[in-house]
Amino acid sequence: RRTWSSDAATRCDVVEVSFLAVDPDFRNRGVAAKLVARVKALAAAESAALVTHADNGAVAYWRRHGFEAAALAPAAAKWLNDYSDSQYMVLGGGADDD
Repeated sequence: RRTWSSDAATRCDVVEVSFLAVDPDFRNRGVAAKLVARVKALAAAESAALVTHADNGAVAYWRRHGFEAAALAPAAAKWLNDYSDSQYMVLGGGADDD
């Protein structure tokens, strides 16, 4: 388990994916993957950290897109939403070991 404590949160240089859903009629066409790719590009262009809260059923999906499980550090918690029963995840590195 990792703890994300980047100073990006104190500067508010964070892009948070709060919800991602695709209408059932449009699933399995790469729609969500295209949305994630676009958000990743926007965050990179702004030199911002990219984070999400994944429901248990979505953790594997976010891992396939380069996100890692992390603990939400207190400095970051004041800037980000807290969703019960979800796994906080950060794109790629940017995390410190516990």
